Amino acid sequence: MKTSPTSQLDLFVEYPDVMTVQQVRQALGIGRTAVYRLLESHEIECFMIGNAYKIPKTCLIDFVRKNSKGGTQV
Repeated sequence: MKTSPTSQLDLFVEYPDVMTVQQVRQALGIGRTAVYRLLESHEIECFMIGNAYKIPKTCLIDFVRKNSKGGTQV
């Protein structure tokens, strides 16, 4: 089944525009170490406030779109 861009956006509608590592974990269903690996390798774009990662929801959606087309697994 092919996923439309709108339905991918709907997956994250309950999350804020700028997400924490914990929220990304919940959204993707992966562990903390995996999230940090994705952030540190710049597979998911982010920025830092102090020593806390902040992830724009649009960057998470871009990551999901990119990886749903290519079949790359996390």
